[in-house]
Amino acid sequence: MKSKLLFTAALMSAMTGTAQVTWVDVRGVNGVEDSWAMPMDEGTELPEPLVFYDFQSGTEDSYELKSFGNGTKPEFSMASATEQCLDFRASDTQNMGYVQIANPFKGKALDNGATISLWVYRTGTAGNSIWGFGLGTDGYEDQNTSGMLGFQANTYMVYNMAKIGGPWIDFNGGPGGSLSNAIPAGRFAMITMVFAKDGCTFYVDGKKVEYGPSGWSADPSTLYQGILENISNHFTHFYVGKGTFTGTFEGKADKLGLYDKALTAEEVENIYNSQKAGLVSEIEDLTSKMVNPDFNDTDDALKGWERNAEPNRIDKGMPYWKLMVL
Repeated sequence: MKSKLLFTAALMSAMTGTAQVTWVDVRGVNGVEDSWAMPMDEGTELPEPLVFYDFQSGTEDSYELKSFGNGTKPEFSMASATEQCLDFRASDTQNMGYVQIANPFKGKALDNGATISLWVYRTGTAGNSIWGFGLGTDGYEDQNTSGMLGFQANTYMVYNMAKIGGPWIDFNGGPGGSLSNAIPAGRFAMITMVFAKDGCTFYVDGKKVEYGPSGWSADPSTLYQGILENISNHFTHFYVGKGTFTGTFEGKADKLGLYDKALTAEEVENIYNSQKAGLVSEIEDLTSKMVNPDFNDTDDALKGWERNAEPNRIDKGMPYWKLMVL
């Protein structure tokens, strides 16, 4: 029998500060449920990943740190006093540094879907690749030879098999990019993409973000099964820092989990709560819980905050929230 991952006493103690408070949408302007900092019962089961990579030095035998052109291989650094991670340098498509992993979904039926979860710290341009699938070719891979399924730091995702006889879908933008800032810059955030036979769901820090197709070659509802089939039967490798039309993102990555099922919203939030210690401060955690994570300079995106003279600056705004001590 497979062992279960549990919330331990150590993880519980790291969350005691958030277990006693909640942020309440007192004026009802955010259009989301109240964001509770829920306590987790010790012994709560976490979904078991198909594979999990903590990116600690000395574990490189389970993945490859690669580069081509004038790119720089990802390097180990400290995310905090206790947590190690990998650093990535921004690049174009001819000079990249990335992580390459044998695709653990290869040959799996994926009848229950698939999930990709990764912690990222974005410091540079949002338009570059965070993760993707390919055929293990050294250098830039494009849809002309390998097909493409990849995700960028601006939340644009591309699934393009058209050049090898299949369909294509753009999510949340197009090849020119997305305008989303749902993945914050300057701090760690857990990004999670859940694939099911009837769609995909995107989460930031355990909270669902509005997401969906923005362009396609056929009815998207007929194409999601093909995404799972190609994850299972076509792509041979998974990458961090490679996989779309662009180069490598600038920033850090940690705690990659690949799951052979479509995780539920509760499971995604439980994973976030179990992994956040050492990666996010209590203030960052509470902030991620109290506002819509998309901080574009639009009226809709700034729900819950008074406008100020500087676009994309929420720190000077007046929140429509209050902190309640339980």
